[in-house]
Amino acid sequence: MLFGLGALLGFSVTFSMLLGGLLFYCLIPWQIPGWEPHAMWFAVGMIVAATVVSLIQLKGKLASATPRSFSVSGPYAYALWGGILLVLVGYLGGWGLSSLWGVLLLPPLIILFAHISSSVTGQTDVVPTGALGKLSILGLGFVPGLRDHLMLHTGTLTGSAAAAADFLTDLRCGEQLGCSPQRQFRFQLAGAVLGPFCFVPTFIWLTRDRLGSEAFPVPAAKIWLGVAGLGEAASTHGQAIVIGLICGILLELLRKASKDAWWIPQAIPLAMAAMLDMGTCMMLALGGLASILLKDKSWTTTWSALICAEALAAVCLFLL
Repeated sequence: MLFGLGALLGFSVTFSMLLGGLLFYCLIPWQIPGWEPHAMWFAVGMIVAATVVSLIQLKGKLASATPRSFSVSGPYAYALWGGILLVLVGYLGGWGLSSLWGVLLLPPLIILFAHISSSVTGQTDVVPTGALGKLSILGLGFVPGLRDHLMLHTGTLTGSAAAAADFLTDLRCGEQLGCSPQRQFRFQLAGAVLGPFCFVPTFIWLTRDRLGSEAFPVPAAKIWLGVAGLGEAASTHGQAIVIGLICGILLELLRKASKDAWWIPQAIPLAMAAMLDMGTCMMLALGGLASILLKDKSWTTTWSALICAEALAAVCLFLL
């Protein structure tokens, strides 16, 4: 599966991941013993910096990329404005006027996090939900109006970012199958408004008194809760985050100045290696190398078949 995925991602991305693996699992432990716990925060800083720089460099291209033939009207308009009204009522009524900070800060942060998540997913095929969640916990913990409901606002940010990345993946698949993004977006918008009314009550019913217990342990949520309880986390990992921000900015600017030369690693795939492992990075890189040696487009079907074959084999082994 990883070999096929690496071939689809291409050599440039997987080469950067391989360099990231060598950096986080070989060079840093050898040169700076004890710095391994900071590596993930360094990587998060790189991802955020590189994405923000690329967003700034787009300038007016974002507006021109918006589908002009799409307009929200009729029932879609009512659904959109109804959803926005529900969010505002929920924040101001359900959690008091102290949540005014949430109304003011969360919408622009959601846009930023969605762009970061979409950029990372588009380049690496990995949705960085965990990394963005920990970053939002640290950032929102400094805002007085958001601190009381920290995990709620963190879920809002990371959930929106993950959904944005998934939606873009759906749009790309649909486009390849002949369905226009404009038509898909109408149904995605309807699903985003109607979905919570179906899935939230269902989730609450299924997990009633079992959320966090042995029957429903939610280990990833416990990790986020642990990060939220680290009052000294910012001071502990602050240096790693700052260094990562600087490295991400420099790499992104260097690639643009060198017209995206292949030998200059891409900041986002390089940083994502910190959240994978060395074996995964090596297998992805081998797939990327194969994509160069076998340039015929007919091999694309083979790479896709490799991914499907491992998934089907895993299901069969699970059933046995």
